[in-house]
Amino acid sequence: MKKTKQEFLQPHRLAALLLRHMFPDKEELTSLGDFEEAFREIAAEQGAPKAHLWYWLQIILSFKALVFGKIYWSIVMIKNYIKIAYRNFKRQKVYTFINMFGLTAGIATCLVIFLFVTHELSYDKHHKDLDRIYRVAVRSESPTYNSDSATICAPVAQVLRDNFPEVEEVAQAFRVQAGLMERDEIKFYEDTRIFADNEIFKILTIPFLQGNPQTALTRPYTMVISDRISKKYFGDMEPLGQILQLKEIDYQVTGVVADPPENTHFKYDIFLSMTTLKDRYPFDRWFISNFYIYIKVKPQIHMASLEEKVAKIALNYAPKEQMLENETITYFLQPVGGIHLHSHLRSESEPGLNPLYLYIFTAIGIFVLLIACINFINLSTARSTQRAKEVGIRKVIGARRSQLIRQFYGESTVIILAALVFALLLVGGILPYLNSFLGKSFSVTSLIQPQVLVFLLLLVSFIGLAASGYPALLLSAFQPSRVFKINLPIRGRGSNLRKTLVVGQFALSIALIAGTLVVYQQLHFMKNQNLGLELEQKLILPVRGPLDIEDNYETIKAKYLQYPSILGASVSSEVPGQKLSRWNTQAVGEGIEDEPVLNHIYIGPDFIKEYGIKMIAGRDFNRDVSTDIKEAYILNRAAAAEYGWTPEEAIGKKLQSIFDPCVVIGVTEDFHYQGLQTVIEPLTMIWRPDSLYYITLRINTQKLPETMATVKQEWAAFFPGFPFDYFFLDSTFEQEYQSENKISRMFTAFTALGVIIACLGLLGLASYTAEQKTKEIGIRKVLGASTREIVLLLTREFIKWVAIANVIAWPVTYLVMSRWLTNFTYRIQIGLGVLLAAAALALIIALATVSVQSFRAAAADPVKALKYE
Repeated sequence: MKKTKQEFLQPHRLAALLLRHMFPDKEELTSLGDFEEAFREIAAEQGAPKAHLWYWLQIILSFKALVFGKIYWSIVMIKNYIKIAYRNFKRQKVYTFINMFGLTAGIATCLVIFLFVTHELSYDKHHKDLDRIYRVAVRSESPTYNSDSATICAPVAQVLRDNFPEVEEVAQAFRVQAGLMERDEIKFYEDTRIFADNEIFKILTIPFLQGNPQTALTRPYTMVISDRISKKYFGDMEPLGQILQLKEIDYQVTGVVADPPENTHFKYDIFLSMTTLKDRYPFDRWFISNFYIYIKVKPQIHMASLEEKVAKIALNYAPKEQMLENETITYFLQPVGGIHLHSHLRSESEPGLNPLYLYIFTAIGIFVLLIACINFINLSTARSTQRAKEVGIRKVIGARRSQLIRQFYGESTVIILAALVFALLLVGGILPYLNSFLGKSFSVTSLIQPQVLVFLLLLVSFIGLAASGYPALLLSAFQPSRVFKINLPIRGRGSNLRKTLVVGQFALSIALIAGTLVVYQQLHFMKNQNLGLELEQKLILPVRGPLDIEDNYETIKAKYLQYPSILGASVSSEVPGQKLSRWNTQAVGEGIEDEPVLNHIYIGPDFIKEYGIKMIAGRDFNRDVSTDIKEAYILNRAAAAEYGWTPEEAIGKKLQSIFDPCVVIGVTEDFHYQGLQTVIEPLTMIWRPDSLYYITLRINTQKLPETMATVKQEWAAFFPGFPFDYFFLDSTFEQEYQSENKISRMFTAFTALGVIIACLGLLGLASYTAEQKTKEIGIRKVLGASTREIVLLLTREFIKWVAIANVIAWPVTYLVMSRWLTNFTYRIQIGLGVLLAAAALALIIALATVSVQSFRAAAADPVKALKYE
């Protein structure tokens, strides 16, 4: 009789085939038993050792045959599982779509958040010997103020070089304002210019493309440029040895370095040699804090001891005459790898990220994924009765429970792997929009990094266990003896778990909705809070490079004001939202020992009027009063209060900082010249015509293109050959809330996604509930029940679930969002209204979702309902 392929590939037959190949002269051998007899004959003829050899050969070959057979049957079973899974998916299209969509969205959300979180955690991890690199920062404390700053004074660097044998390298970096850089006719304003010691290349990992990192910045008037700057000014030319002009000063290019990576707090484009400033800057002056100082410590030193010595640098090395009586100066070390997330000091080179946001978004990703997994579990257990007979038949014909579990796990795996593929395609498709939104540069290659692949593997494994485990165990547990009985009492299998999961799902959804409402309210509060000054319709023209408007500002102003679309003009050293200078300021002749640190801004006589700042005592600067120039102060209310004065008492007082004593001629109401994240700090305003770098034009925005053309035309007339640059103040000031805006949009997007997934799951459960109650609905309609009563019957249980979910979600939301609001000095209070609004919104969404299916079930023909099954 001809053997089938399946019979032929049984393990013992395959072993016999292989052994017959080893004994071609023994054609009569047909089984393993025959071969055992042959081995005995070999043992008698050739001795035991050789027989043993053949005996072990038999075992090895039999094992191989068993393995090959197992593999074959595993492939057959997997093929069978896939075929059954496909049939089930095709028969249950709606449930399959809900599960597929939910898991795809959940995996995509987790993947996006993982990319974002890992990127933020990767800041500065590219530096070699990162664990030995630190930045030195300073803390200033007095009875009237406390301040931590990332920039410190220059003498600290020399102290570290001369007196700290634990320190291997020390480097200073001094960022300067944007300046005009030019080569022949190529002119651009460049922002990221840094005066630095050559040792910066020995501490931070900054790869050189051309030039010698050992000597690149050792000579005065030399510069190292990034690859981007090199291509911008030289194209394909050789940049080394070429000359670039900065503020009309020649610098020689001695090196080209790779562009800075996105994930570094230390952004650069142009390095200028610190030795250039040797005769132009007071490097011996303590407490003029303009320098970032980085150190690299020697291996295996005792860091606690070093940090203790660093803390006392001011006490042990600073000249006593430069120390303030009631001020304590303490230096401390910051690991460079933690600056981005954990350092939020004054004068940071760029704003960092609050690590709380990483926790929040990680939680959101987990929430969205859990909501999708809950859908999977609920719909799988809800449909358990439809597969009960299948399980019963399979068990009757000999299927073991382990085989059934593998089958159901296999079906789940197909859905999960398909969802993974769709999620990867989705994330790959939205990467350009994601980069624009987050300000990042993720690419498709970001999705195939080892850490991403490991994350996806763990994620799929988690989903497989979390979403597939219980349904597989539940479905495989049905007993054939009960499955085939009439009135099978298994309808409630998994119902308690299902109710619990629905409550958890809605608790997560309500928490996300409430969190989104809190974020939105806080942002709305900040954007609509009265700042005490007017930001709208302000066009800002930076005056940079070698330009000077000290002598011709009045002419420029008069020319611009000839145009009816330009309503006003003013000038200042900075504009609201920018970093200000800070100086210790002493009250002269008042017997006040403290010298609080006050912010300083230099302004012209039109600034207060044009910005709508309210004067509450004294007067504004006056062009007709010559002593108002460089000899008068205007304070804000906070500055007057710093000395214990009322606004009226402050008038006529004298204050001295780095300038000669100036008389206070006016006090303004407090206004927010920084964002609402921080408290309004003391501020002094001085009229210094030689320090004014920004022209503010108050314009009519109705004919903006024509107005901009006019402004540009006049700029070209006043400053021929200099690039025209501008920005609108309200949009720039908005960048103060850039991080919060991103958080709000991400919160909203992920919340909407989570709610949609929850609604789809609810729709599936409502459909299942209506299907289970088909006969009951038919009977009720025959007995006179109205559509409204039937809809209420089908929806009241869901309403109860939502109510219970609120009890769980409210305290969690309140605690988490209260913690988030502590990041803002001016903030809203989380009231009951926000929580009730989230509850109402969740209830409306739930009812709208369930009612769709409920109305369909209630409107069905009762005759068809009674014929059901």
